[in-house]
Amino acid sequence: GLAGDFQILLEDEGYLPAGPPGDAPDKPVLDSAVYFRRDGNAAQNRADAELLSETYLGAVAVEPLPAAYEDPAVTDESADVIVVLGEDQAGAP
Repeated sequence: GLAGDFQILLEDEGYLPAGPPGDAPDKPVLDSAVYFRRDGNAAQNRADAELLSETYLGAVAVEPLPAAYEDPAVTDESADVIVVLGEDQAGAP
């Protein structure tokens, strides 16, 4: 679906996926967001998240990764930036 298509777009642009697209732990997701991991590279992760948001998603919210997404069963631990597509992106080109 939408997440898979978006991942292909990012891969075509040179981004490396941390894994296959998955479902958000909290549904429905109305508003898209780009989350960044708060680790030793937090400043770079935030900058990367802001670039993705502005370049591909119309400047959606950029926020630290919420606790619900920190579970390794939800988000691969190697992911520095996590894009969560909401219903606001469903009709976007």
